[in-house]
Amino acid sequence: MIYSLIAGLAVTVAFFLFEAAEISGVWTFDENAAFDSSLGVIYGITGLGHSLIYLITVIIFGMWIYRAAANIVSAGTAGFSYSPGWAVGWYFIPFANFFKPFQAMRQIWNASHGATVHLDDNAPTLTIWWTAWLIATISGNISLRLTLKAVDADQMMLATQIGAISSIASFVLYPVAIRLVRDITRAQVEYLQIETLGERFS
Repeated sequence: MIYSLIAGLAVTVAFFLFEAAEISGVWTFDENAAFDSSLGVIYGITGLGHSLIYLITVIIFGMWIYRAAANIVSAGTAGFSYSPGWAVGWYFIPFANFFKPFQAMRQIWNASHGATVHLDDNAPTLTIWWTAWLIATISGNISLRLTLKAVDADQMMLATQIGAISSIASFVLYPVAIRLVRDITRAQVEYLQIETLGERFS
C-alpha cells in the first residue's frame, strides 16, 4: 500500500515537470510527431506510467479501506454505520461520492483509534486528505475530458493547466494518504489488537 502511494507521488512529480514545461513554453508536445524525439517518448511513457500506477493505487487503496472497515465490524465497535462494501462502494456513486467516502473514512479513523462514541468527529488529517482528493480528482477529470475534446492548441493548453492543478493537489494528497494509512494501520493494531491490516498493507 505505502509503496504504491510513493510510486504514485514519484510519477506525478515527473508528469508535472512536463506539464510545467508546456505551460511555461519551454517544451511543446506535438501530437502529430509525439514520438519523434526522446522527450516525446519519455512523456508518453510517463503518462502511461502515471495512469497505470494511479489505477493500481486506487485498487489497492480500495482493498485497504475494505479490510480496515471489516476489522472494525469484526471488533464489534458500536455506532460504526458502514459495511466494508459500502465503505468502498460510495466512491462510485455519483454525487454521494463527494461526501459519503469521507464520512466512512472518518468513522474508520475514529473507531480504529479506540473511540466508541463520537465516531463522526473530524480530524485534521482527514480534512486535508479529502480536500486534496476532491481537488485532484475533479481537476483531473476535467483535464481528461478537455484533452479528449480538444481541437486546437489553446484547448490543449487549458487541459494541461487544469491537469497541473490536479498534480499540485496530488503533491499534498499522496503524503497525507501515506500518513492516513500508517496511522489507521498502527491504531488498529494498538487499539483493536488486529494484526492482519498491518501485515497486508503496511
